[in-house]
Amino acid sequence: VLCDYDYVLLYGTKHEKQFVTGCAKDSRRNEKWFDMHICSYYHICGLKSFEAIRNNTRHLNKKYMPLGAVGGYGGYLRAGEVQHPRQLRMLALASFVHGCPGFGFYQGLHYDGEHLLAFMKARDEIAAVENFAWGVRKGSFSVVSDNAKCVFASVRSEDENKEAVAIFNYDAAKSVTVNLMPPKGELYEAVNPVDGSVIATKVDSSVGVSVSVHPEDVRFVLFTRK
Repeated sequence: VLCDYDYVLLYGTKHEKQFVTGCAKDSRRNEKWFDMHICSYYHICGLKSFEAIRNNTRHLNKKYMPLGAVGGYGGYLRAGEVQHPRQLRMLALASFVHGCPGFGFYQGLHYDGEHLLAFMKARDEIAAVENFAWGVRKGSFSVVSDNAKCVFASVRSEDENKEAVAIFNYDAAKSVTVNLMPPKGELYEAVNPVDGSVIATKVDSSVGVSVSVHPEDVRFVLFTRK
């Protein structure tokens, strides 16, 4: 597999050429020569990373793998770019829900057991919903939130009987409660796909179901049509 190490350009936005002054490279123009993009996310963190992955996977045609960094302040990372293990877990899960084949990171001196625990947690979450075509089949549920730092991704099963929703809360200080609403006329049961616990036995478009997400956390909900 021939990979191209490249950088984020926010295609189709006013910020599209934001990084061209630092690296004069448009990955769309040379991707025909490569099998996969490995894209630097050393300096793009938090909510911006989620939005950038979504933008780039929609505008580039080849496989796309974000590359984060484990490091401390100074050197190549500024203070706001030093990622806690829970933030790197969010980057790994953001990569997954946008259909990326993987996630990588530069292993600096600050890599320790907390990172391993975070990645193991992400692995278990991915295993619970990996049979869905994330990044390919769009979901139909709507997510209502009053917090601009809360975003989501969803995917519907091929037989249309199941839907998985991932809620990302990038707020470092506040938990967020969102309301998940199915299409009109459809009835579902909601469970936590990781541990199998039941969240709600009846979810329809009249009330939906409310789900809370801790600060800098991700929560998956699996809906099954009744």
